[in-house]
Amino acid sequence: MSETLELDLEGAHGDPLHVTFRLGGVPLDDDTAAGGPAFAGRMLRAFHEGRVEVAGMEVDDLWVADFHLLRDLAERFGIVAPDPDPDLVCRNCGLGMDVDPTGRDPESLLAAPPETEPPPERWSRAVGGIGGATFAPVRVRTARGYWRALVAPPARLGPAVVRGLGLRSLRTERRSITEPRALARQLDRASDALLDVVTAAFLLTNYPARLRFPVVCPECGTVHDVPTPSLREGDEMPAALDVLFGGPASHHELPDLAAFTSLVERVHPEVFRERSVAHLVVEVNDEVPPVDDSGEPLMGSYLPTHDPISGEPVFLVALYYRTFVKMFEEAPFDVEAEVRDTLDHEVEHHLHHLEGYDPLDAEERAEARRDLERTFGRDAVARAERRWLAGELGAIARFFVLPLVLLALLLGALVAAGVID
Repeated sequence: MSETLELDLEGAHGDPLHVTFRLGGVPLDDDTAAGGPAFAGRMLRAFHEGRVEVAGMEVDDLWVADFHLLRDLAERFGIVAPDPDPDLVCRNCGLGMDVDPTGRDPESLLAAPPETEPPPERWSRAVGGIGGATFAPVRVRTARGYWRALVAPPARLGPAVVRGLGLRSLRTERRSITEPRALARQLDRASDALLDVVTAAFLLTNYPARLRFPVVCPECGTVHDVPTPSLREGDEMPAALDVLFGGPASHHELPDLAAFTSLVERVHPEVFRERSVAHLVVEVNDEVPPVDDSGEPLMGSYLPTHDPISGEPVFLVALYYRTFVKMFEEAPFDVEAEVRDTLDHEVEHHLHHLEGYDPLDAEERAEARRDLERTFGRDAVARAERRWLAGELGAIARFFVLPLVLLALLLGALVAAGVID
């Protein structure tokens, strides 16, 4: 007999959901539903076979956002198999990692706000003559028109696809297009860039931000947010998100390593004079950067240490070029201004260190803990701390207590043998 798990959830649009999951059995991995292939067909089958039930609601009555929430949980609980996906590549060190959601703790998912975050109706710039759009959330019944087109693309798009997307209007310079057939014609002749923006807007409208799970790189400790469920209708392409949320085109340029090093060498004396500090060593590091307590790669760090030969104190400030590169690729910025801010921040750590207590470090650690609790869940962080403490105590026992026990046993043996009195 299968185990039953019941959860009371809040839907993305305020609906209370009493959900029953029937665990055990072979995970469903066939997307055939209603006699043919279907997007998320294995989840539709899970409803049809009674392995997932929502009290008082059929699957077609669910908002798409809530359907995807239940897909996420069904993958974690092993009811449906995740869609095969290539390994995630660490954004910091480049290591490939497993992204299988099966067995992942849903604590942070269930504790996060349930709402979606709809895209802006006016875009930062026009694409293919379109400068904005309005979308509305849709229910599964309506979304099927879009999903059918994903599995079997038609020769021409029709109103069912437009309604399935929840697309209400497209805005040109002169007018707003609202009639479904006219919208379908616009999509039929749209460029790939415009279709990417439409897809990203649909995903933002119908996927709550909480649909993700964290993956920690075992090599460098960087934390990654992996979107869930494992298969979506498309991807949120960076260029499309920039159209939706970006500001005016940036005129900033990213310096290469040599130019970045020269910039740091030029700027740091000015920052030190403004702060009235001296005797700090500044280096530009081009290796894989360390991460902070929340798993984010550092832009800079401050380390008080000692010269290994003379024993004199050395106050080291490091700037991590790779982090600057990654951040610039995500959103261009004024590199010189960021270098100044980073150096000034590390000098502040130095001044607090000289005073004997660094409240800035304490604030950063507290904020990092809050980030971890949002990412992994409060209970998961507490469990990790207990495991770490147990490991530390175990190490103490191995390297301190156990040698004392062995010494006591040896002394007892020597006394028993009459070697010592």
